[in-house]
Amino acid sequence: MGIFKKIKKKWQGLRRKSVSRLNTEQNKIVDLAEEEKVLLKQAGQIDDKIEKIQNSSKTLLPITAPLHTYFRMRWRWYRKWHEWKHAILVHWLILILILVFCLIFGLRYAAERKPEELALAVNACQSNGTGGGNWDTAASWTSCGSTTPQAADTVTVVSGDTITLNATGSVTDLTINAGGILTVSGTNSLSIAGNFANAGTFTPGTGTVDFTKSSGTQTINDGVSSFYNVVHSGAGTLQLVNTDADWPYSKQITIDKSVISNTDQANFPYLISLASDAGLAAHACSNGNDIVFADSAGTTLSHEIEKYVSATGELIAWVKIASLSASANTILSMKYGIPAVSISRMRSMSGAIAFILFGICTTPPVRRLIPKVANQGHRAAA
Repeated sequence: MGIFKKIKKKWQGLRRKSVSRLNTEQNKIVDLAEEEKVLLKQAGQIDDKIEKIQNSSKTLLPITAPLHTYFRMRWRWYRKWHEWKHAILVHWLILILILVFCLIFGLRYAAERKPEELALAVNACQSNGTGGGNWDTAASWTSCGSTTPQAADTVTVVSGDTITLNATGSVTDLTINAGGILTVSGTNSLSIAGNFANAGTFTPGTGTVDFTKSSGTQTINDGVSSFYNVVHSGAGTLQLVNTDADWPYSKQITIDKSVISNTDQANFPYLISLASDAGLAAHACSNGNDIVFADSAGTTLSHEIEKYVSATGELIAWVKIASLSASANTILSMKYGIPAVSISRMRSMSGAIAFILFGICTTPPVRRLIPKVANQGHRAAA
């Protein structure tokens, strides 16, 4: 019996140890499970942060990626803001708003422009060089997009061609070369939104020419073109510009290269000083309003007359020269006799008229249009 008691007692002791060890192991397992949960949670948080960082590095426009990366590295608040989960949505909203604004602005801008300003194709139309033809016939033109001149096109009537305006026409610039002829048939009208240069023949018939430029200045490069009915419906300035032939007197001025320093001078104010000049005294206006200066290419130069004495032709003037050469003589011309004329706004006039210039020598200068009535000479326009 004593042996059995010892065995039983030992077995009970072993059982208690086993249970205790089992409980310890179970507790360890529970602790490990809890630790796993914590680690999984931390791993999830790390994954979220990685995703946020990855998202914050993305840009809607790839071209901005280098700048965006620099800002993320430079400013903590910039990086934190882009880690916000709704940051990409905000970016899209801002981009959409910008696109909507640009669309509205573009549509409004387009709606305010005139049709001729919206033309996509601008052609430099020329008469065909084989005699011309009717305005509304495509065969009468070259370099005109296989059609007739449109409102945005420039038009040139070349030497030897006669173009007949047999329909309503609209152009930007109109040039009639020497030997070219443009004839208006009947009461057809021609709208010009740019400049008109006539070195050939313009026959107005009983038609209308309307100068329509909405702003700025448009020019008529010949002071003697005749019109039957001329209208200035544009809000800009219509300017009559004389050609070299319109100044009956001119003098050449040579600026010696030796008086110029080592380098060429740009936009240089050069002093023209004449103690006396018989030509100016005899033919220029008493106030010098008709004196102009031009470079060797014929480009009119800005100038200011400091002193002019008409009795002797004494002249002191400052002329702005675009390029004054230090290696070659600079040639200028001084012209006088008939100046350019500006008309700020001109209303419709009927009857055959020609632009005639007079009264420029008054102070201030007087500028008028004189209608020319057939077989009746000239009469003054108010």
